[in-house]
Amino acid sequence: MCIALDTMLADKQTHDAREAFAGVFSQLLMARALRTNPTNTPCQVSQNLTEQLHQLSQSYREQLNTLPKHKSYSRNIIGTHDNWIGLICRWEPNVTSSIHGHPPFAYYHVMDGEVAMDMYEAVNDSEARQVSTSELCTGDSIFSIQKKAQFDNLIHRVRTANSTVFTLHLYSDNPAKGRVFKAV
Repeated sequence: MCIALDTMLADKQTHDAREAFAGVFSQLLMARALRTNPTNTPCQVSQNLTEQLHQLSQSYREQLNTLPKHKSYSRNIIGTHDNWIGLICRWEPNVTSSIHGHPPFAYYHVMDGEVAMDMYEAVNDSEARQVSTSELCTGDSIFSIQKKAQFDNLIHRVRTANSTVFTLHLYSDNPAKGRVFKAV
């Protein structure tokens, strides 16, 4: 993971926030239970985790504004464990991302703000079709788990952030490997 982490940190939009947000990352790692928890349904685990992360987010609210700003968005690495990586992304108003996929496990939590996401499904290796739009607000979470490691999980694009938005992410591998798609 060190090589991938070094590569990510070389990007001017990616910053190291592991020390400042270690407490958040330790809580975020609980999302891994969504993958294989035999006693609870993924929905129950997600709801419990969402509530815990929302409470934790509120205690870090002032600290969020100290995260580096970029003209579109910045990625702030808050922790790594084995191949797992946690990020806090800072989205600036009116930003739009590319249509992209993620590793087999992808978990998002909105720490502060509102963001609109267009959700897609792959049509082929390079194109995707929009299937829905989601409006996510402070405290909302979404996750997706798939078995294949093709980095085309949870294909979406951030359509817009109405103000500065902070989102918390947990991935089962380096999200920079995610595939980029064109809309059809």
